[in-house]
Amino acid sequence: MDKILLAIIVGIFAYGFSISLYILAAQNLGATRSQMIFASAPFFGVIIAVFLLGENISTIQIVAALVLILSLITLFRDQHDHFHTHVPLNHTHKHRHDDKHHNHSEEKGYHTHEHKHSPITHKHPHWPDLHHRHSH
Repeated sequence: MDKILLAIIVGIFAYGFSISLYILAAQNLGATRSQMIFASAPFFGVIIAVFLLGENISTIQIVAALVLILSLITLFRDQHDHFHTHVPLNHTHKHRHDDKHHNHSEEKGYHTHEHKHSPITHKHPHWPDLHHRHSH
């Protein structure tokens, strides 16, 4: 019975917790950026195997790691800004009021509640996220 309990605990942390973190990352960074970070996990396994277990690293692994690093740098440097209009929207999500989209109360810090976004046209640099939808 102890082995089953240990397997459940490992599953909670190795799968359940990591999926929760992935979903949180997807909501805050966008699906593409969070998937790139998630896809980098095997490279950390290679690093651990090389330095802790003394495994050999191949040229193709080094090249693949460099391509991944360059891809991540390119992906995270990409930001755009332009005038855009947000359509009216009722929804619930975690937000704060100093992000130029939420001006419906004086609450401080992050909080969650149902609220309405009025139409707004503005310009600021941003990454795609769940509630940043607009037409170009």
